[in-house]
Amino acid sequence: MKTKILLMSLVLILSTRLIMGQITITYHDFPPIPYSTWEYVPTTLENTDISPNGANQIWDLSGLIAADSTPIQISDLANLPFAGQYPEGNLVFQKNNNYYILSRTPDKIGIIGAVMPMDTALLLSIIYITPELIYTYPYTMGSIVESHPQSLTKIPYNDTISGYFVDSLAINIRASVKHEVVGWGIMKLPYADIKVLKTLTNKTENTTILAYIMGTWFEVDSSINVYNSIEFQMHNLLYPLVTVELDTFNQPVNLNWIRVDPSLHTRNYPDFSFRYFPNPVQNFVIFESDRNISRIELISMDGKIVKLIEVVPSPQIKIKLNDLPTGLYVFKLYDSEELIRLGKLIKRQ
Repeated sequence: MKTKILLMSLVLILSTRLIMGQITITYHDFPPIPYSTWEYVPTTLENTDISPNGANQIWDLSGLIAADSTPIQISDLANLPFAGQYPEGNLVFQKNNNYYILSRTPDKIGIIGAVMPMDTALLLSIIYITPELIYTYPYTMGSIVESHPQSLTKIPYNDTISGYFVDSLAINIRASVKHEVVGWGIMKLPYADIKVLKTLTNKTENTTILAYIMGTWFEVDSSINVYNSIEFQMHNLLYPLVTVELDTFNQPVNLNWIRVDPSLHTRNYPDFSFRYFPNPVQNFVIFESDRNISRIELISMDGKIVKLIEVVPSPQIKIKLNDLPTGLYVFKLYDSEELIRLGKLIKRQ
């Protein structure tokens, strides 16, 4: 009987540890905006096994070698000239000169549109009639998020198709998207070991091209594309840490991975007293904390570090900001190499 009770106790302890180790993404996990990073494409997919599902897995991609890289920027939509077209949006994901408009609420985050350059003077704005959901909070093992995004985008054309004059074209895109979390554990990358969720993503996209001829819309082309991928989400990124594209036989064909700032590994800040003043700031700002502050970074809205200050560790630091242009900035405070606080400052004249 005692042996049975002991075994049951061990099972309970192990189960509790598994539950405690579970990864859950919530609205409050994400760092302040803006931030930027780089996406890498490896030279080869050999020896990359990402097949295991379930709890407490280890996916070892530490041998990846980057062949190419692309900058990625997350910023506030309000600072961009096309913000008025997306009243429900608040964030922008920028990659390869394309802007993807995000709407983030305490319940969910989704893509609601895109802005893409057609040439040096023309931007194509796509507005989703229904959003493409990325997360619904909380997002954890077993979560399933489905959405059916749709967009209808009209483009001036003023030319002929098959001898008929066309006033404009329209692109109607209807999709079905499903994200299912099938595992969690550690992702080993060349620069760090990071806790992640593993998600299977399936997307079917129906694209129809319409031409406006003599007062009527006619269908001139249509296509169906299927996209399958495996994604590994770090708990406080707005996009996957690793994306593995799959072919029709669910075999890996492409892999992209992200190198993140070490500060984004910090999920919960230590519970300690902290304040900073004044804010808005004109000439100087004071940071006060129960922890010693040894380094301060100030980041502009385009993701650039505009001021880096290293000082003798102290619980109170005063820095001059009179040389900075007017605007909104993100600050990061460090105690040695540990990020202890993030926040925003408004600089005024």
